[in-house]
Amino acid sequence: MHRIPRLTLLALTVACYKGADAPLEPTRTPSNDLRILGGAVECDACRQLEFTIGGPDLQWVTSASFVNSDDPRRVLRAQIELRRFTGDSGVVLQARAVFIDSIPLGDYDLDLLTPGRPGGAGAMRVERALRVTRAALPSPGPVPPGPPVPPAPPAPTGNLRLSVIVEGVDLDTGYFVRSSGCDEYYGLCFSGDVRVGAPLQLRLPEAAYRFRLFDVAPNCTVTSTIPADVTIVADSTYELVFSVRCVQLGIVEVLVPVTGSDVQDDFVVECFAGDCPYGGLRAPGPLRLALAPGAYLISLPSRNLQANCSVLGADVIAVQVTSGATAQISFPVTCLPFGEIRVTVNAPDPSRVYSVQYPSGCDNYYVLCNSLGVVPGFPASIRVPAGAYGLTLFNVPSNCRVTSPNPASVTVASGAVTELVFDVACP
Repeated sequence: MHRIPRLTLLALTVACYKGADAPLEPTRTPSNDLRILGGAVECDACRQLEFTIGGPDLQWVTSASFVNSDDPRRVLRAQIELRRFTGDSGVVLQARAVFIDSIPLGDYDLDLLTPGRPGGAGAMRVERALRVTRAALPSPGPVPPGPPVPPAPPAPTGNLRLSVIVEGVDLDTGYFVRSSGCDEYYGLCFSGDVRVGAPLQLRLPEAAYRFRLFDVAPNCTVTSTIPADVTIVADSTYELVFSVRCVQLGIVEVLVPVTGSDVQDDFVVECFAGDCPYGGLRAPGPLRLALAPGAYLISLPSRNLQANCSVLGADVIAVQVTSGATAQISFPVTCLPFGEIRVTVNAPDPSRVYSVQYPSGCDNYYVLCNSLGVVPGFPASIRVPAGAYGLTLFNVPSNCRVTSPNPASVTVASGAVTELVFDVACP
């Protein structure tokens, strides 16, 4: 269990009121670790507070919450905005809390969450940071307005220049940098694209930062220290350089020789292991894949083949890629001839066009429908891979009915013709 470090916060006494009762002026206790902006705490019907916190490790704080000192299950729901800057005594947090509900009476601890703190995420606690009491009745007459509260000073900032130096072969020139403990909700996220020869310029509040480099190509390695640490001081400019070294890619040539009838021409090659892209090729290829050195499993998936085609042998091949070398693999494919379904419609109206759909149960949503137009007395044919099929006759006049099975089932053999007849009777 991590021990929660403690900070010191100026104890706030907030006056609450009901109805037309006005709040009293809040009291405060001096502290070396905390100062209140403008020398006072504002309480707008006990719904809003502004304060500044000083102490160690505040650069890692991303969020805060008030917890009842005697009942930890009671948490004050509030929208808390944090801004970090450097004061006379070090890093401080400027906080503004807007409470969603009325604040119950009692003492409250302030928990500061630090997910990005080195050594492990955790929280820092300020004990009894807020005291809420019931206000006494005000004296008759208008209450004069208090002195105006000056706005918080802008957070001091410095400049950071991030750049990448790449050496080697088959260079990768585009990268992405991002600060650790990034929290875009609280505005504590600093990131951007950086290219070789085009540094990224950032203006950052005073604090310690840790940056990482992303989108590094598989054949490249970051040789400088990762993550990279930098401390920003106001009105200063800092340079942070990432060094990258790239090795020459290897080549894998993929061949797909095809034999048989009714062959497939286009294929898709995939990787099951290793970082390589999908690739399309027209048979027999080759498809040239430029890959980083390492082990790969390359596949010609059967789901991407025509129903009448299959791979002769393994459809997954292991290959070891060497820098600057070319390896060749082959997926032989054979295709069987299509079969034919010849459809005849026997109906009294020779001018009507009937529609035959297959497979049976298709809906053009989950299963795509194929359609064939047939005129009575003129058979029509469809060529399909060998297998079992269900066909349904549509566009039948309302005063007629199909007397033969509808839908009808047929089994098609490779290279053979299968006859199918639909009989329609009309009164």
